[in-house]
Amino acid sequence: MADTEVRAQGRSTREVLSRSRALVDPALRAAVGGLPESTRRVAGYQFGWWDEHGRGARPRDDESARPALVLLAAEAIGGVPADAVPAAVAIELAHTALRLHGEVIAGDPPEGACGAFGAGRVILTGGAVLTLAFDVLATGARAAVATGTRMLSAAVQETGELDARRADALLGCACALGAVFGGGRPAQIARLRGFGERLTRAGAESAADHLAGALRHLAEAEPVPRAAAELGALAVVLAAAGSGPGDS
Repeated sequence: MADTEVRAQGRSTREVLSRSRALVDPALRAAVGGLPESTRRVAGYQFGWWDEHGRGARPRDDESARPALVLLAAEAIGGVPADAVPAAVAIELAHTALRLHGEVIAGDPPEGACGAFGAGRVILTGGAVLTLAFDVLATGARAAVATGTRMLSAAVQETGELDARRADALLGCACALGAVFGGGRPAQIARLRGFGERLTRAGAESAADHLAGALRHLAEAEPVPRAAAELGALAVVLAAAGSGPGDS
């Protein structure tokens, strides 16, 4: 995503993404750090943290919007963003797991994880990372875990491995999970899910119409003004980019 400074009564898009990374990255790294060495190395490689030998590698320019959408959705319904960190980490893990499996199915070129580690090890890592996503989700507030687990499970099954290779595959689930972990009402959760789903389509076709639909869903969720403004600004940037959040 371009380094865009969109402001609308709140922080810039760059500031929103930076805040998201600051909250989510330590928890994401800690979760991956608990994996067995063989799968941890593949997962860290996929995230761009190190090379195939486990040595430090220059991080990719990843401004993934998925975690930011989770945190902003929680904030939009009056919740505390930090309470939604387990959901944000779980979304990133699930996305990465599906991308790993998708890479095997698609037969990606040798420079991918399959080329570095072999298809068998990549498949095992994808399974381990997906399991880890649900483990992390279970560390959240008890009232949100059951609903959040069902949501993530359904989203993973609906997405499918190849679709998950698209950067925007889990946006609807990301926004819904943020609302759940923020303590939103069922109607708010549904509207924020609709916001994310329409935003997904805004990156592919009829961008203006889908963006307008996404913003209507957002308004109907009765959001907190600043978080709503930041979600709206981020949506505009994603739709303009035409490819959703970062691909990693």
